[in-house]
Amino acid sequence: MCDDKILVMRLKGGDEAAFDKLYYKYAPLIKYIIFDVTRTTEAIDDICQIVFMKIWRNIQNYKGGSFKYYLVQTAKNEAKNYIRAKDTEKKYLNNYNFFADYTLDGAIWQAIKNNLTDLEQTIIIMHFIYDINFNDIAQFLGMKKTTCYNIYKVAIKKLKKFYKGDE
Repeated sequence: MCDDKILVMRLKGGDEAAFDKLYYKYAPLIKYIIFDVTRTTEAIDDICQIVFMKIWRNIQNYKGGSFKYYLVQTAKNEAKNYIRAKDTEKKYLNNYNFFADYTLDGAIWQAIKNNLTDLEQTIIIMHFIYDINFNDIAQFLGMKKTTCYNIYKVAIKKLKKFYKGDE
């Protein structure tokens, strides 16, 4: 335990060697936790990497206590996020092929295609055509709800500007 405190102090100072030691010490446990929560080996390495990158980026927020517990809780949370994202993906991908019915022809679709990025197009189609709420769209796309909504607002402004003849 004392060893962890020293390594965490060094990590807070940006010591990559301390990070490596903590990674190699705890990665097997974290991978086990991820498997225990997700019951799949599909994304264990990816989720483990996310956990340790969060630790690296947010180590200044760690206020003490059991570092092992802190890591385990972070791993459980990331594994649960993975499950939620997969559930959302299944919910929509199994039921919809977002662009199958829309070949983006006609004046409206040409405006969308020519004036919006692929991400903006996806959000517009998911929201308007499939009536998917922003929370689910954000989760599906792996972003925050506010980011998704802001991208949507920018896309709508672009389309309004286009139809007013400003572009």
